[in-house]
Amino acid sequence: MKVMTYDGHVHLVNSIWPPSLPLIFALPPISTGENVLDLVVIGCGPAGLALAAESAKLGLNVGLIGPDLPFTNNYGVWEDEFKDLGLERCIEHVWRDTIVYLDDDKPIMIGRAYGRVSRYLLHEELLRRCIESGVMYLNSKVETIVEATDGRNLVVCEHNRVVPCWLATVASGAASGKLLQYEVGGPRVSVQTAYGVEVEVENNPYDPSLMVFMDYRDYAKQEVQSLEAQYPTFLYAMPMSSTRVFFEETCLASKDAMPFDLLKKKLMSRLETMGIRILKVYEEEWSYIPVGGSLPNTEQKNLAFGAAASMVHPATGYSVVRSLSEAPNYASVIANILKKDNSNGLLTSERNNWNISMQGCGKDFLVLLFPLPISFCLPFICLS
Repeated sequence: MKVMTYDGHVHLVNSIWPPSLPLIFALPPISTGENVLDLVVIGCGPAGLALAAESAKLGLNVGLIGPDLPFTNNYGVWEDEFKDLGLERCIEHVWRDTIVYLDDDKPIMIGRAYGRVSRYLLHEELLRRCIESGVMYLNSKVETIVEATDGRNLVVCEHNRVVPCWLATVASGAASGKLLQYEVGGPRVSVQTAYGVEVEVENNPYDPSLMVFMDYRDYAKQEVQSLEAQYPTFLYAMPMSSTRVFFEETCLASKDAMPFDLLKKKLMSRLETMGIRILKVYEEEWSYIPVGGSLPNTEQKNLAFGAAASMVHPATGYSVVRSLSEAPNYASVIANILKKDNSNGLLTSERNNWNISMQGCGKDFLVLLFPLPISFCLPFICLS
């Protein structure tokens, strides 16, 4: 079992997938000495790799710092969005349409193709972009970031290794609290939890050509309220064939995280009630995603990106497409600032003003990932 934390997600995974090429063998090491990097990106998830690659492509000297962990979660994306990012080859399976069941009445067809991302191919592609653009790497945790008197940032790593840079951007997911300050008095953080299994089954009732975005039907129809019934959940299903399916029981958002053992119990009960018999388990996944919450304090000197910048959609928990889409714009602004007069006053002023504008983008709480009203999502959110 592996425990992974990055890009706003905490994942415990039993997996059969092959490991990716280690970063330490693929990227040149960050050199020691007095050399000052233009930018240090902290975090090696999709957001961190994408930002590092885009920044280095613009001519910046970029260092990437963080533990080298493989991508582990099952990313689902709208096919058209990944095509726009030039990442269509990273999609390993596509469903022609996406379906939602709210009750026993007629289901809702979204009318949009959905894809399952190969985490191995995505890691490989983002790593390729880092290699081509000349990103350097240090396999280490970051302890703190200190501002030096000459305007540099000193990224202090394990074993007292110090990496100087002009800008540091934290892209290490929601667990970035020790490196960033967040606004006080913002929205309370809720939690999305999910338990999933990829399995070989008998009696799969779902059409393999359709991705089941949400099945919110009451499978139990029981009057007695069990503990797991206190949390509203839905089934998310990716049928790769008529017999191989990824099933995931999801509590979309709750002020108190729904325990994983209850999620697993609810999923197994659901599948049993539906007559689905599991023949073989290929993989298990436990997902914990903070949603909502405060934005980074714009008065601090360090920047944030990805889930660390609250770029997780509060109604769905999605973040990877948003982070990958914003990486080129984010990198462009950084490059423009650093290529101007490198005086401390200009750097600090422009950095803070830009940080405010970028963090404001994280407040698109009412913009859903498909064209349905916000009222669609409200029944699935447990905030009482």
